[in-house]
Amino acid sequence: MTPFEKLKSLPDVEKHLRPGITIASLEEQARAMNDLDAAVALNPRSP
Repeated sequence: MTPFEKLKSLPDVEKHLRPGITIASLEEQARAMNDLDAAVALNPRSP
């Protein structure tokens, strides 16, 4: 289970998110990037 999947499984998770942030918006962001793009975003230095 990924951290995001674990987050989604928590009861009443949306009441703990910042105002304006929803699970649906987070899922949309997650689908927008593949694993490699996400890794590069976390570590933007080029080898």
